[in-house]
Amino acid sequence: MLLFCFVLGALVHLEVVFRTLRLRDISQSPEEVLAEEKLLACFSSFEKNCSPLIFVTRYRLCKKLEQFYPSEVKLVSIGWNKWCFCFETIKPVFRVTYRGKEYYLNDNNKLWPVDIKENKNIDGEIAFNIPKLIISSDIEFILSCDNKEDEFLEKRIILDTSIDVSKLKLWYNKANELGWLKFTCACCVQRDRQHFFVKFYLTPTDQNGQKSVLVLNDDISTWNTKDLAIKKLWGGIDRVPQGMSIEAQFDDKILVRPIM
Repeated sequence: MLLFCFVLGALVHLEVVFRTLRLRDISQSPEEVLAEEKLLACFSSFEKNCSPLIFVTRYRLCKKLEQFYPSEVKLVSIGWNKWCFCFETIKPVFRVTYRGKEYYLNDNNKLWPVDIKENKNIDGEIAFNIPKLIISSDIEFILSCDNKEDEFLEKRIILDTSIDVSKLKLWYNKANELGWLKFTCACCVQRDRQHFFVKFYLTPTDQNGQKSVLVLNDDISTWNTKDLAIKKLWGGIDRVPQGMSIEAQFDDKILVRPIM
């Protein structure tokens, strides 16, 4: 027991004098992605004073930082008590307008504002040529933070969304397959109770003309039939008269009426 106490006391003394267990250095790759104080803020005081513990908690630390930067984050050891955060920029698949603000949306349902400085590493060509969507303001599209007591997470800029991105991609790809997108100036997703509706606003042939709108349900297996009906009525979606509301979300009928 005396020997154990002696060894323990020696280790404590070494830690006090030489700080052998304390976090010595934090770096990042690429450099200057986030401010150093933001990197340090994600560590608890216990992790700072006992750096080996980070081998166990680094996954949680990476997930914390992924709330502040549009990136996948890895934390790797680069020496005794020295760590490096590695950032790999995530690519958006949609540019979303929601409640008057614009966001990028990626495959993993992550949403972040388009106007933050952290977007500097997103390739400009990708950013401006990705599909654009409007999410109806009555949809609770942005999920709230699970841990509201964590001040660090309350300041996050990377948000979670309630709509599965794979569904958005299915709707968008089906519209592209049917040749609708080249005649569409905007796509909007709405919800009535538990059912989603997709609206395609058609580009008017007259620059000052009123847009027509095509309303569909979220079951893409019915869209081919609706496309055939539009072709029978007008010869194709590109020949739909201006200012028409085509309500094709029903199973057995299409309602066509002028937009008032």
